[in-house]
Amino acid sequence: MREPDFTPFCALLDDTAALLGRGQALTATQRAMYFRALAEHSLDAVRTALDAHIRDPQRGRFFPMPADLIAQLQGLAADDGRPGPEEAFATALRGVDEAETIVWTAEMAQAWQIAKPVLDSGDEVGARMAFRECYSRLVDEARKARRPAQWSASLGFDPARREQAINAASAMGRIARNDVPALPAPAGAPLLELVHNAGAPEEARRALRGLAEQLAKRSEAPSADAAGRERTQELKAASAAKVASFGDAA
Repeated sequence: MREPDFTPFCALLDDTAALLGRGQALTATQRAMYFRALAEHSLDAVRTALDAHIRDPQRGRFFPMPADLIAQLQGLAADDGRPGPEEAFATALRGVDEAETIVWTAEMAQAWQIAKPVLDSGDEVGARMAFRECYSRLVDEARKARRPAQWSASLGFDPARREQAINAASAMGRIARNDVPALPAPAGAPLLELVHNAGAPEEARRALRGLAEQLAKRSEAPSADAAGRERTQELKAASAAKVASFGDAA
């Protein structure tokens, strides 16, 4: 809140005091103390917190202290759809497999950039701790700035898993299907279509089909080099065990 918000803020306090049957109006000093305690929040957010306090079956019977309103504000900020640190890390960890499509928030993606080099070095517990610390800090900053969760898809090369992940995220309202860029068709797809529609002799079509399949196999390979792909598969094979062990260590 800013200085121009002080007068409407005091009016909100007075109306709340009248509604809750407070016998004595707040003094100018008390109003100023409330204002300073809540100054980092917008007037609209404070108004929403007052409404939430009044609807609270327990707290709503009493005039709110600044701490009551801050608790309401923190609760409202936490209800923004962002996953907790453990769920976020488990989601990001699935992206180790380049075939896997994951849908994550901007904070998850940033925290994964910090944690992944630690995981690649073989320190699984350290990677989890680095992710949790970075992710929690980024989420706190986003909530204080009142930034809504921004979801995006990190596309894997497996079409079936990609479709499943996008459908699930779309059903949860996290992303819209139209916002997900389509991956290019495999390199052999146009040639396969030509083979199917061609009236060429069977021997020629067989040769074309073989070439198309070779092109398709090449296009399925991820952009990483062979060593990176091998490492990816090793990490994917151990991902279920990682998640379980992380849960035990928590």
